[in-house]
Amino acid sequence: MIPRLVTALIFLFCGVMTALLIRSVLNPLGTGLSEVSPGTAFDRFGTRGGPSYLDVWEGKRIIGKCEINPIGSIVRTDRDHASVKVRLSLLLLLSQPIMEAGAIKLEGDLQFHSDGGMSDLNLQFSLRGSQPAIVLHIRQPADEARPSFELTRGGGEVLLRIKPGEASGGDMATFVDTLLKSTGLPLDTLAGESGSAESKATVYAGHFQAGGSSHDGYILASGDDPATRLVLYMANTGEILRIDTPLTGRDQRGLRFEAESLCPSETTRPNFDETRFYKPRAP
Repeated sequence: MIPRLVTALIFLFCGVMTALLIRSVLNPLGTGLSEVSPGTAFDRFGTRGGPSYLDVWEGKRIIGKCEINPIGSIVRTDRDHASVKVRLSLLLLLSQPIMEAGAIKLEGDLQFHSDGGMSDLNLQFSLRGSQPAIVLHIRQPADEARPSFELTRGGGEVLLRIKPGEASGGDMATFVDTLLKSTGLPLDTLAGESGSAESKATVYAGHFQAGGSSHDGYILASGDDPATRLVLYMANTGEILRIDTPLTGRDQRGLRFEAESLCPSETTRPNFDETRFYKPRAP
């Protein structure tokens, strides 16, 4: 679950958010795309030397912002395998408050691998403005095949704890699923075991559309099920230009990500100052 998100967000959310790239659902025949080694795209991403900044769109409105940043140097264990640490940040404004919160924030880091896998996952979703604070922690150390989830309130009270591979249910588990879906990342999108055969990446190189213009680069997809699929579009420079989520839709009007640099100049950008979500408590 977590792997696919970050791979797509990173290489994305996702190569990751997710984060495991599975079989590509794109048909390269007749589209000018050609299959390439996942390592080729990984090296462009890992050596970019700076973050990718993306707007989060819903229809014709910007409702959020995202930053995906490879940090440090690429670590190579052998000729065919390498990894890089990636830091993620996503702020999504809510159309209606959830438990007094006006936005959802995802932040954290992970180690992203050239084969589309990931390890050392440490992410948290927080409701910005909720009182007391509501935070969902998602962790997956290198020695764990699946992530663990912990939902807390007020910095200490544990509302829900799901150990790696443990089944979940009840109202709190439903809340967790709803929280993830609101960011375009249903719980099933985060499913999958890090390092499994399914996680190996298939990558295509060629031209694609982003921000109303054509670009040369790479396309990565995280499966063949539209309900959980993430599709990442990356320029040859390693900059992520576009991400389609399970909520994007065929008409491109649902939740999607596009590079800030491609945003039309006449677009109205919302106020992302997080301090405005917090109101002083009554004495």
